[in-house]
Amino acid sequence: MNRWGAMMGCSSVRAGFATAAAWAVMLSARTASWGQECRVWHEMTPGNRMGHAMAYDAQRGVTVLFGGYDGSLDGETWVWDGTSWMLVATTGPSPREGHAMAYDAQRGVTVLFGGRHGSRDGETWEWDGGAWTLVSTTGPSPREGHAMAYDAQRDVTLLFGGDDGSPWSGETWEWDGAAWTLVSTSGPSARSGHAMAYDAQRGVTVLFGGWHRELDEETWEWDGRSWVLVSTTGPPPRSSHAMAYDEHRGVTVLFGGDDQSRDRDTWAWDGASWIRVSTTGPSWRISHAMAYDAGRGVTVTFGGYAYQSRLGETWEWDGASWTRVPRSSPSQRHNHAMAYDAHRGVTVLFGGDDGILTGDTWEWSGTTWTLVSTTGPSARSWHAMAYDVQRGVTVLFGGSDGTPNGETWEWNGVAWALVSTTGPPARYRHAMAYDAQRGVTVLFGGYDRTRYFGDTWEWDGADWTLRSSTGPAQRSLHAMASDTQRGVVVLFGGIEGSRHYGDTWEWDGASWAQVSTTGPSARESHLMAYDVDRGVTLLFGGDAGSDDTWAWDGVAWRRVSTTGPSLLYRSAMAYDARHSVTVLFGGIAPVYDPDTWAWDGAAWTRVWGVTLPQRDQHAMAYDARRGMTVMFGGHGGGALRWGETWEWNGLYWRLASTTGPSPRQRHAMAYDVQRGATVLFGGYDGSLDGETWTWDGTTWSLVSTTGPSPRAGHAMAFDAERGVIVLFGGSDGSFNGETWEWDGATWSLVSSHGPSPRRDHAMAYDALRGVTVLFGGNDGSLDGETWEWDAKSWSRVSTAGPSPRYGHAMTFDAKRSATVAFGGHDESVGGETWEWDGASWTLLSTSGPSSRYDHAMAYDARRGVTVLFGGLHGATTDGETWEWSSSDCNCNGIADSFDVRSGASPDRNANGIPDECEPCEHVLGMKTDCAIGEDDDLRVRLRLKCALPEGTDISAALEGGAAKTSTIDARGRASFAWRVAEKREYEVCLLGCEGSQWCRSARCP
Repeated sequence: MNRWGAMMGCSSVRAGFATAAAWAVMLSARTASWGQECRVWHEMTPGNRMGHAMAYDAQRGVTVLFGGYDGSLDGETWVWDGTSWMLVATTGPSPREGHAMAYDAQRGVTVLFGGRHGSRDGETWEWDGGAWTLVSTTGPSPREGHAMAYDAQRDVTLLFGGDDGSPWSGETWEWDGAAWTLVSTSGPSARSGHAMAYDAQRGVTVLFGGWHRELDEETWEWDGRSWVLVSTTGPPPRSSHAMAYDEHRGVTVLFGGDDQSRDRDTWAWDGASWIRVSTTGPSWRISHAMAYDAGRGVTVTFGGYAYQSRLGETWEWDGASWTRVPRSSPSQRHNHAMAYDAHRGVTVLFGGDDGILTGDTWEWSGTTWTLVSTTGPSARSWHAMAYDVQRGVTVLFGGSDGTPNGETWEWNGVAWALVSTTGPPARYRHAMAYDAQRGVTVLFGGYDRTRYFGDTWEWDGADWTLRSSTGPAQRSLHAMASDTQRGVVVLFGGIEGSRHYGDTWEWDGASWAQVSTTGPSARESHLMAYDVDRGVTLLFGGDAGSDDTWAWDGVAWRRVSTTGPSLLYRSAMAYDARHSVTVLFGGIAPVYDPDTWAWDGAAWTRVWGVTLPQRDQHAMAYDARRGMTVMFGGHGGGALRWGETWEWNGLYWRLASTTGPSPRQRHAMAYDVQRGATVLFGGYDGSLDGETWTWDGTTWSLVSTTGPSPRAGHAMAFDAERGVIVLFGGSDGSFNGETWEWDGATWSLVSSHGPSPRRDHAMAYDALRGVTVLFGGNDGSLDGETWEWDAKSWSRVSTAGPSPRYGHAMTFDAKRSATVAFGGHDESVGGETWEWDGASWTLLSTSGPSSRYDHAMAYDARRGVTVLFGGLHGATTDGETWEWSSSDCNCNGIADSFDVRSGASPDRNANGIPDECEPCEHVLGMKTDCAIGEDDDLRVRLRLKCALPEGTDISAALEGGAAKTSTIDARGRASFAWRVAEKREYEVCLLGCEGSQWCRSARCP
């Protein structure tokens, strides 16, 4: 059966995103539920962290992660199902690092012991898949850096060693689910930072390494009675490594750790000897966590610490190789190369050094990274790449893969091809740029370990030609870019021996001309790219340079910025013409940098890897003109108040301003659609405030100091029908019950009657019914009333629905024409999502963000999602970003918008709906070509533009005739041809889809 026929019900295929077994489950759920509407909250992934712990929960088929250090101690519980991470709890053990976990298969719980959270901990907790329970406060002394493993033969969790302040422990303990028992004080020397795993085939627990005054290389095994030293050879001595037992292959897997050489080696212990099974995969790291996923037969590792950076990558080992999942971005690296593929609108990255040489190919879409190949050129660094617009390929030459290389490769978007081994002598640290005017790739300079080059070569797609041996002095680590407007290749800087250059040259296809000796300081390993939209060559960073950004217009250099990425060198940069930004990735600053940055002609924005400070009592509003969610201020803990302005575009947060209103909390904001500005009023900045500010997307302006009395804890909403902002209540020394309106120039007091005076309530404007909705608050006691303002008076419309609360958030969901409310402080439940349709409240969800209050929400009308950030849960201030979508058409627990933008679901017709969720009538467009044949017959040639993967078979029939089969090509098209009698309209039906709704008319002129 062809692939289309196998997809009865018109689901399309997400090739490459799921295993066959997973597909069987997904298809059975989807094919019968096109009308089903799933709604979901979704958070991204665990943040970069170290010192956390993981265990595989065999009963539920997920890997459980808890805690760690991500800039502060963390108390979140996450699970990994092999496809995505999900935050499942924010309550339980206190935030900590250095703890240990093991899964008790007999009782179906994950056991956690110890760690550090200000001081060492001696608690024992258990996770049953739904909640944590504190089960013991006695047993081993409080400690960190210990190791645990579950002994399935004896049904006990084994614990050994750790730092308990003595300074190290050499005790062995067992936990049977009821109590801890000290079973041995002999065996391995006292230590911490070791790792353990239970070998189910041989019935022993394996221990390796650790630290006790020096790094250790011993391998010990515990048989339930005593420890036996079984090996002193194998992996080099190390600590802070991770181990897991691979039951499918019968070996204990070890990765990483502090072994002084920082190797990224993977080892396997079979009970007799250690074997080094890989030297590729994750970059070197320490303090990561590992667990074996028995359901999928892979070892999972997450996070860790390396080169002064915390890591947030997920990798899986299948017994032969490591794979990064989800493949969210390239590993942090330097000496890689990038080029922009103008035909496909993606930035291509290849190779580099992330601790060892890499040979992977990645593409940046403008929002997400995708790993597209692990084959092609050998792993290398210091190579150069340029995109050949005329032939639609990315050209790569040279580099160092251990020795200088002289190969020429081309990437066509699907695969690499070796196209030449002759031409320029082998070299690295050279530079290349594509000369669009003459259709050639230009190469200059480089180094081969014995000499610097000063030659100029050109590649025409078939051969290399030596064009010049004169011009700039011989050098390496310079940068070049092609100025397409003036038809020249621009070169700046570089190094020869210890001499740094600061000269600017241009190549016109015939000769080099020195055009400037002033501008950026002399430097090497800097970056250059030509900005087509602004007509300038951009330069950034470099070694012996600074963290400034320069622009060359063909006459002079101009320094355009001194802020943005920290001083970076050995990075890569390319101009993304589709999004009109210059993209920068990686490098050293002075440690490996994992971030992706974009320059829009005015400022640098970190577009991948940014983290936002946690906060509560902030405010947010959606800027409909610019498609941005704006956030200002908030409380950061203690006396700390924030005064920055951040913007969320659905993919990342951008710091938009650090000036404007004074740092404050408990203020309110609303977006004035009529005037295109976000309006802020009041708050607490050390005292109550009565200022009115507006944000135009660039700057804040103080527009009024009169109007409502200074206050905090009030609420605002924009009445789109009348073009005014409605403000109610707050605390100005006492509870307030006034209603004010702002018309863009002045405040007017419009009512002193209505809801009881209160603070910390929430409001939203219902655009369908033209009323402002108010719910809850604190009026001396918790309030559960719903009120509506019709521009003349308030009406109490409900006393039923969510429990009385304050500190919740509300916004109007235009897609569902209903007001959405989440969270709040009601002394019992605050993690509920409710919806008000104008007549009654409906409880939509009790899952999603953890219970919280003093968070903020805004509805993103462009993407049809509600954005939530921060808040308080317990005594913890939060820094999570969540989105609520009324659309989860594939019912995978992830909002459709996130499926699309994360790359998990294709959206070839760019309508924001995952392709697998669309009926054929939406997925398939039709174009008909009619050609006159013999005897005035017509040939109807039908072209379908499909949101189906390339290679998918698809069948169609003309007016009930015999079916024909075609295959989706690389452009998402399938073609059919029929020869028919003269006629003007024909009915074509796609097979595999039910009913006449899948038929279309093919028309001929």
